[in-house]
Amino acid sequence: MTPAPSSPAPPPAKGSGLTLAMLALVLALQLAMVFQRAINEDEFFHYSQVHRLVAGTLAEPLQTLYTRAFAWVTVLPGDGIDHIVVIRLFMLGCEAVTLACLFGVATRFASRQAAWLAVLSYAGGGYVFQHAASFRFGSPAAALLMLAALALLRARLNWSAIAAIGLLLGTATVLTIKAVLYAPVFAGIAWLRWTEAGRSSAMLVRLGAI
Repeated sequence: MTPAPSSPAPPPAKGSGLTLAMLALVLALQLAMVFQRAINEDEFFHYSQVHRLVAGTLAEPLQTLYTRAFAWVTVLPGDGIDHIVVIRLFMLGCEAVTLACLFGVATRFASRQAAWLAVLSYAGGGYVFQHAASFRFGSPAAALLMLAALALLRARLNWSAIAAIGLLLGTATVLTIKAVLYAPVFAGIAWLRWTEAGRSSAMLVRLGAI
């Protein structure tokens, strides 16, 4: 009997190179804006909170955790504008983490080409493009939440992963109460993991522990 001919290999994805080039352009423009965009009122406010922390006068318990990460900036050479620019570079790094996690989430459901397009759509979106590198607590919170989402979607939910996901979610919530806006994302992923596990009680306990 003659063996059946093997099916041909799928053609290489087209368009990924153009998508990556456009993504690189978006990130390059954002990097340029880190140094050239005027400092806005919100950034000055957040920077003032860092100075209040250093001076020991920051009393607000909520949405000020980010100040602990930037106390060292106040001793650098230069003025407040120079310091905010340094912090903007960190915020751009947070956006890069978010983009990487978005790619990891998207490839769970779609092709790599579609995942890169999703990343480009996010990075090139109006608000993200303009403000993701600004000194606010939104970018660190988004990075933490997307790391948690990626881990919940792809990791083996052993107890170390459960603790790590819980820590990421808890830290993001302390950064900003707007983290609750991601609740549908995590509810959907939890439902998917529970369904894929045959709706087992053991998986339900793991999800509940997170």
